[in-house]
Amino acid sequence: MQKYLLFLLILVFQSCNSLEGGLHNFTTYSLLDGGEEIELTTGLVPVNLVLKSKRLFTIEYLDHSFDFKIPKDQALPDYAGEIRLTSSQVGQEYGVYAKISTTIFQGELIREQEDCSWVERYTTCDEDRNCRIEYRSRNGVKEVSFSNNIHQKLITLNLNVDETGEIISQFLGQKTLIKKVYRYESTCY
Repeated sequence: MQKYLLFLLILVFQSCNSLEGGLHNFTTYSLLDGGEEIELTTGLVPVNLVLKSKRLFTIEYLDHSFDFKIPKDQALPDYAGEIRLTSSQVGQEYGVYAKISTTIFQGELIREQEDCSWVERYTTCDEDRNCRIEYRSRNGVKEVSFSNNIHQKLITLNLNVDETGEIISQFLGQKTLIKKVYRYESTCY
């Protein structure tokens, strides 16, 4: 059970930090980059979506970073869900709608041996019969059973006009993580 918890924590903290994708601009519009208005033209452009903290995400395009704040009473979904924020909440001219969905594909159970090491305790004595406990590292193998789980996360992020709900831009991104989930591990021998 502890391995599953560790696995989930790793997934949550690693999976959302950065995501490459395409930003499809349906119209020409401007976003703020440190107070300076930067115009984005119609078309599809490659961008990075970066989660900088629980309270801030950024769309990075060329040499520009467009920051979007997340209010304290709101949270981006980690695994699945959606969030809608107004332009005043995010600190840009447009509001945000984000949807995250995650699908897990569980692989076949694999049984094999893996290399491992352990620390061995032993007693050593010198010529004067002064004995002490020492430790040394030993190499060995262990029997394991595991499956490779594929986590596919799809993210849709829309920039929209607050008053009308018109979508002016849409980010689509996908991240795939392959995690080895151990079902059994023998002791190292």
